[in-house]
Amino acid sequence: MDELKQYLNALSAAEKIAFEASCGTTINYLRKAMSKGQILGPELCVLIEKSSNGAITRQDLNPERWRKIWPELEVSANEKPVNYGANA
Repeated sequence: MDELKQYLNALSAAEKIAFEASCGTTINYLRKAMSKGQILGPELCVLIEKSSNGAITRQDLNPERWRKIWPELEVSANEKPVNYGANA
């Protein structure tokens, strides 16, 4: 979850507040989970991916089990990955 830690550290105070609201959790909870090596729930992983506009992916957050939880994420070479940007 190093990607999440780096992402959170790069956010401004206002961005952190917006991120927390969008994810339905707190930065402190996420930092505690990271420090304890906890696995985040599937729903929270999806919210983090969407709230970060894809900067942090479900694969980043759950590298051991993402294929089992989200088999639809196995993107073939011909498919485009999901874009969570403003134009999506």
